[in-house]
Amino acid sequence: MPKLPGLILSAYLYVDLYVDLYTRVGEFCLTDRYLYAVLISDRVLN
Repeated sequence: MPKLPGLILSAYLYVDLYVDLYTRVGEFCLTDRYLYAVLISDRVLN
């Protein structure tokens, strides 16, 4: 079990990086998802 602390640290750093990136581009991602959903809806309805 000597690798467990390393795995926990790696997971923590990965989550921290993901949260940082998400907060930086969060608004862009939400806008992009919204436009994508509208595009899909438009294609399905037509």
